Amino acid sequence: MTLSLKLLFFLLGSIIMMVNVNTARGQKYTGSCNKNAHITYYDYTNAGACSFGDIGGPTLSYTLVTAPNQYLFNGSYSCGVCYQLTGPKGTAIVMVADLCPANGNQVCSTQDQHFDLGGTSTFSKIADVNAGYVQVSAVPVACPLQGNLGVATKDGVNAWWMAIMAYNHVVGVDRMEIQPKTGANWVSMTRQSYNYFVWNGPGQLIPPYNVRVTSVYGEQVTVTLTDTAESKAWPSNSQFQITSAAGSPSYTGCSGTSTPTTPSPSPATSKPSPSPSPATPSPTSAPATSALMTIYDDTFQNGWSDVSWGVVGGSVNYKSTSSPHSGSYCAQFVLSGWGGLQFWSNDMIDWAAKGYTSLSFWIRADAKYSDLEVNIAGTSTTYFMSLTTSWQKVTVSLGPSGLNAPTLIGRDNKIVMQNQRASNSATFFLDDVQLIQETKPSFLLADGEASGADRVVSTSLLVCVLFGLSLFVLF
Repeated sequence: MTLSLKLLFFLLGSIIMMVNVNTARGQKYTGSCNKNAHITYYDYTNAGACSFGDIGGPTLSYTLVTAPNQYLFNGSYSCGVCYQLTGPKGTAIVMVADLCPANGNQVCSTQDQHFDLGGTSTFSKIADVNAGYVQVSAVPVACPLQGNLGVATKDGVNAWWMAIMAYNHVVGVDRMEIQPKTGANWVSMTRQSYNYFVWNGPGQLIPPYNVRVTSVYGEQVTVTLTDTAESKAWPSNSQFQITSAAGSPSYTGCSGTSTPTTPSPSPATSKPSPSPSPATPSPTSAPATSALMTIYDDTFQNGWSDVSWGVVGGSVNYKSTSSPHSGSYCAQFVLSGWGGLQFWSNDMIDWAAKGYTSLSFWIRADAKYSDLEVNIAGTSTTYFMSLTTSWQKVTVSLGPSGLNAPTLIGRDNKIVMQNQRASNSATFFLDDVQLIQETKPSFLLADGEASGADRVVSTSLLVCVLFGLSLFVLF
């Protein structure tokens, strides 16, 4: 066979394989397995931190629900995401509908993956109820839902202030946009810690108006709303097309656990505890991290400085001695309505090339506060925090499923913490701000699934090349 024909077969074979691999990638999904997760149980209430309401209600058809720890909840980013949990008795797929708060809950205050299951009936599918606290394996999967995705408006909304929640979505929601009137530009809505996305102008909504929901994989579903009524569910005529690989012949599952940790007294919990409650294993330690660049720790470092605006009193006190998290000082500040703490660098930092994966810091407030957001200036992706009077560590990915930072950050694309209230904020205390390289369990929505998708692309390309080469040699 001539060289030109060989090259033709090479190209055709590569194209065919690319089409087949990419099509399969869009149909099946299962994340990576973590064998060091844990479960407990509590009584799910009709509220839930995700605002889905009653089980069996218009916005929560799925019955097996869970409240993950605060780190995994990730400021409502995990709401509606499903995990397949496997334990001593069997397997169950549970949906995130609530939050196990870090405050007062030792098992929910770390970066380990913990699932507080909504009731004994769900727990009993996986382990003996009397065990109380059990080590399991966990893997994110597409939710086995019936019907289409929908959106629902919050109570108190109107044509000038709109809050909308997505429900019945088979995979996680990345963002939501609104088109205030027919033909208008799409406007990004702001995710809240209670799982609604908020739009507050400018202008007013003129029905019919459209809402566009984008999944963590980039699929989009658009819903048309014909009025601004409050507390109203709007089913769509579509659903994200990705499905779970669980149950398919090629899926090997996620079962078994690693060696259990050493037992210790059962941690206190503010949620209902199983009875009786035996001695339980301590939560495993948080994932190892290695700080690569310190931004602030007692003082600014590595060329970073403050360029904040809207600070009550005129400036941030970076030498506060009010119980710093570490060292001698912490930053203390109050933000006016829409004011922002902002960090600026002399350099433009290619964070991915340098190996940074996440922004990490410790923060507390003088009162509970849930309207402080983190973002990268110039982007539309935000991360909301639920702050208490205790120090808590916040680690948020710089990648597409976190802050979605541009390639370069620092001088132009600054790091921002902004008050999202029209009035003055609580007093905030900030310490140990760093860009870090973090090894998260790969089943997290933050980094694991994105890196998994990258591996699929790399594998696809490799298969294409090998197939083409085999044709070249064969002929």
